[in-house]
Amino acid sequence: VALPISTYNRIWIYDYLDKKTNKLTKIMGINNENHSSMFLDNDDLVNEYTKYYHLVKYFNSNFKTALMLGGAGYSYPKDFLFKYPDASIDVVEIDEKITELAKKYFRLKDDERLSIYHQDARVYLNTTNKKYDVIFGDAFSSKYSLPYQLATKEAVIKKYDILNDGGIVILNIISSIEGSQGKFLRAEYRTY
Repeated sequence: VALPISTYNRIWIYDYLDKKTNKLTKIMGINNENHSSMFLDNDDLVNEYTKYYHLVKYFNSNFKTALMLGGAGYSYPKDFLFKYPDASIDVVEIDEKITELAKKYFRLKDDERLSIYHQDARVYLNTTNKKYDVIFGDAFSSKYSLPYQLATKEAVIKKYDILNDGGIVILNIISSIEGSQGKFLRAEYRTY
């Protein structure tokens, strides 16, 4: 299904046979790139990288408040709400149309433990008075690049400022570790 262009993106929703599991999945393509996946028959996480966000329980086992930068199909926030019934999560998603489509096609439901903010994540970081135990980063300007305004020293300082004592950041960066293809990862590591 081709969908109209939103204020920020061209969004496609389509079904696809996942080769690893041989299960039908629903894909949210944003600007011709897969940004979110969901099994049609359950809400288990499809994309392997999203499972690494659960490392939070090893680094901060008493977390109660989480912030996720980037929503897309809300696969991880839905999983978070299911697995951590005593915790809450705020999601910052710049594009209201994406949230609307996640509700329509990706089984995103209203939940008192889920708050959604439609604004640029850097603006949110600069203006929020809330504090968090964990910040999950999953905002992208394209498949391989983080929005520049979230990759700066100033953005990292803002994240640090809104973390509770013992708080952590788990950031999705698509990159090689070594060689010329790993330059951004190494630069962002130094920034942190």
